[in-house]
Amino acid sequence: MVRPVEGINYTEATSSQQEQPQQDSSDAIMQRLDAAVARLAAAHLTGQAPPKNETSRFNLDWTAGEAVTRCKSDHSLLKEVPRKFLDDQVFRDGIIDAMKARAIRPIELQNTPFLEHAGFLDEALGEFEITYFLFKVCPESVRSNEALALKVIKMFPDAFINVTDSLKEQESFSLKAVQTNIETIVHLSRQFKRDETFLEKAMNLVPARAGQILHLADPSVLENLKLVLLATKTDGMAHCYAPERFYDIPQFVLNVVHFHYSLLAKASDRLKNDPDFIRKLITLEPEIEPLCVDFPGYKEMQQKTAAMSMQPAAPMLTRTDIERTIQRCIGNPTLLKNLDSSFLDNQEFRTEMFTVINNRRIMLRNLVGTPFLQHKDFLLEGLKVLRSADMHFYQYLTEDMQKDPERLLTTVKFDPEAIRWAGENLRSNKEFLFQAIASRRQVYQFIPRHFKTDAEFVMTLMNYLKEINFAVEQLYFLLDSSMKANREVIIRAVECSHQLFLMLDKTLQQDSDIRRAAGL
Repeated sequence: MVRPVEGINYTEATSSQQEQPQQDSSDAIMQRLDAAVARLAAAHLTGQAPPKNETSRFNLDWTAGEAVTRCKSDHSLLKEVPRKFLDDQVFRDGIIDAMKARAIRPIELQNTPFLEHAGFLDEALGEFEITYFLFKVCPESVRSNEALALKVIKMFPDAFINVTDSLKEQESFSLKAVQTNIETIVHLSRQFKRDETFLEKAMNLVPARAGQILHLADPSVLENLKLVLLATKTDGMAHCYAPERFYDIPQFVLNVVHFHYSLLAKASDRLKNDPDFIRKLITLEPEIEPLCVDFPGYKEMQQKTAAMSMQPAAPMLTRTDIERTIQRCIGNPTLLKNLDSSFLDNQEFRTEMFTVINNRRIMLRNLVGTPFLQHKDFLLEGLKVLRSADMHFYQYLTEDMQKDPERLLTTVKFDPEAIRWAGENLRSNKEFLFQAIASRRQVYQFIPRHFKTDAEFVMTLMNYLKEINFAVEQLYFLLDSSMKANREVIIRAVECSHQLFLMLDKTLQQDSDIRRAAGL
């Protein structure tokens, strides 16, 4: 009995046998089989496609479901899948479901058309049950694809092992991999796991887990004070991985205590005896003072503080101090009342505070009753940089500041309602009111009511605005109803702005005096 050989056309041999069933010897049959094999070999060497019935058992008339069923029962068919089926969403979904059900193993797709089809790869590499093992058997062209590699690494950090060496050697890809899945760092090359610059970049990408990055990297980096300080600045759990000896370093203790007050107990005796360290600690973390009263250096700190002059201490503040203090104030605005004057005297701190207020992360009302509204530089700068119209920053100025016309004219450009808190001398000064309205027409809504109902004041204002080429029609719509009904005011308004005539109702447009004022 002759064992069948896959890929050989038995049709020719069989038909010949039927013609001469009694005469052919076994040698003749083998000769015909050898001839068929020779034809297949010749077709392979010349690059020509062999006849369909000799190479593919896939029937193009099969439905997608039928094709999936046949592939599940005969895995060798996976290597012969035509493009037509690979492009069929139903077929791809069926194959993926079969893999998830373990009817087809990922390794059985090795060296098949599936791993060269972008659509199939994109879908299959997103399925948790099969992604890791499928990626392992993918060709190098797939494992060198950065987007696909990161997609797999997001689910399985161990998949980093299977990416191509060319990708592993790229710093940019390694950083993206760590950002995608922090545990990938375990599989990075030793070069990256010990590189201070690389680890610093990685911690900046994932600041909340900076401590874990150090923990998973090379053990030697935990002795690197610079990296440890960077990690403890943003990661509340980074202290778990740091050596105990670092509790003798002031900046390290300040960083970790910010997240966990209880860690202050681990500070070295040297720091507990240092009045300057204790003062800085309490300045940054006022709520921690009760924990410091038993420190040997606490009383000396109190004595030094009492004897200190009130000179600005801004130069002592670092960028870290400023950022941390502002974040704490955002989380708990009541801390603004006890803020050390050294912060208010610091230009960088004031600038950051204005940004926070403009973004409404701290409301202006939170500053009431705080040193901020007693600090001249903060108040004067606030007039220039605070933009939100509902802040009414001007009302918090001292009485002397509210009487300054130049300062108020600057303020009403951003906050028209600030005119309400102007000194009485300014609110009764018509010339000043004209200038204020010219700088921002909405100021008219907040001037004293007796001016808004005074026809002479309104008409004089219109003449003033016309002289400075102000669009009088914009003011007209802000007028009191009694002024809009006053014929003299309407005529004066039309004289100052002929364009306003087109905006009046038809009854007024037929008035001869109004038409004459409009030049008609």
